[in-house]
Amino acid sequence: MIKETLIQKTSSTERLLLEKFSLEHNSFVFELLNSDEWKRYIGDRNINNIDDANNYIRKILDTPDTIYWVVNKKENNKPIGIVTLIKRANFDFYDLGFAFLKDYSGHGFAFEASTEIIKIIQKETNLEAIKAITLPNNSRSIQLLERLNMTLEGDIIKKEELQLLYNLNLKQ
Repeated sequence: MIKETLIQKTSSTERLLLEKFSLEHNSFVFELLNSDEWKRYIGDRNINNIDDANNYIRKILDTPDTIYWVVNKKENNKPIGIVTLIKRANFDFYDLGFAFLKDYSGHGFAFEASTEIIKIIQKETNLEAIKAITLPNNSRSIQLLERLNMTLEGDIIKKEELQLLYNLNLKQ
């Protein structure tokens, strides 16, 4: 199973440490999931306190095809974002996602972390492609997906909302 293979993979880049998701990240999860950007582009998960954050983390950890990596700044080990790989029940593909605290957006951290996760996926799995879903008005996400060499495949309906579907062929 892909989760068992990937969940143990930690890595680092020039500026970042990528580690597996755990209950130790509860205050970070509380902050990230209550950010305006998360609520606008991903949705309100009703994380109103640390107990809610712990329950959210447990749910992620217990879901077989859901993998979260926490992205930390190397210099101070501060969590600044997440990169995810999710196989949703209603789709036949793995969906790459990312979210970063506002203060760390626009500095290349999401690109750096996502590039590293894609390398790990290519090395450790036999997936032929991964996809990404974003709202048509999320211009920063679209720019990042294109910078990751993902190509627009078309539109899909997710949660009764029109969204864009991007594809990255991993066997090039």
